[in-house]
Amino acid sequence: MFANVPLIKKLASSWQIIPVYFVVVEVTYSVNHYITFNENESSFKRYLSILLFNPLSLMTIITHLRSMFRSPGYVPIPFTHYNDSKLPDLSSSNRNDNNDRNDLYCKKCQNPRPPRSHHCKVCKKCTLKMDHHCHWVANCVGYYNQKNFYQFLFYSTFGDLVGFLLLLNSFLNCDKDIKSNVPKGVVINSPFVLIYYMWTPIQLLISTLCALSMTLGIGTLFYKQTKMLLNNQTTIDKKMYENWRNSPYYEVNQCKSFKSVMGNSIFSWFSLKFNGNDPYYSMQM
Repeated sequence: MFANVPLIKKLASSWQIIPVYFVVVEVTYSVNHYITFNENESSFKRYLSILLFNPLSLMTIITHLRSMFRSPGYVPIPFTHYNDSKLPDLSSSNRNDNNDRNDLYCKKCQNPRPPRSHHCKVCKKCTLKMDHHCHWVANCVGYYNQKNFYQFLFYSTFGDLVGFLLLLNSFLNCDKDIKSNVPKGVVINSPFVLIYYMWTPIQLLISTLCALSMTLGIGTLFYKQTKMLLNNQTTIDKKMYENWRNSPYYEVNQCKSFKSVMGNSIFSWFSLKFNGNDPYYSMQM
């Protein structure tokens, strides 16, 4: 979405990511303020926040930015490089090529397009192996950024889960009694005075709920994307075919399908580098 787009338009179109970064900042700040740098907390929780939560939080931001600013694989106009021998291998072992020849021209772009390309109404372009337009990353999820998007879901889900458990424990153990938090002689004559003296439990409660909501929300999407990734399917494929096994792209070998996107080794799974075939030198324009 951000390829060849002026900076002002990029910023204007990225307002959808504000809730994502609000939660990331809120949860990260609370974990570090109330746990990591709190000498009264247990050593186990402090080490857990340093060695597990913070790396997950950092990788969440990095993979989100990669998903946001990397081109998903826009089909150039005019598309003059149509050649089956140069197309990425997006098919499965049981692919029926005859089912792939019915939609190789985009009426909106007035442009030919490769198989498994779809037009995005938001980006106003055709994207190779388009999964969906994700407002959380303000970009399409397609062939070239699918790996980074899946990594973002992974790091965000488990990072928020760890953050939720840490913050929930701190919230349950913090002093929530108003009489204990408000000094003697202080008159509570407005809600702002109460919030000031009760800020710690309020902040912990807000952060805990934020971490829980993102764990459930992104975790659900992570589960669905994992299921589709293992079968070489996309969200659009799911809409087009009631039964995934009827899709010409359905892959029986789940290991093969996973490695085709994430890489052949466990090291490449965590690498930010694109691991697929890259014959579309002009596709990332």
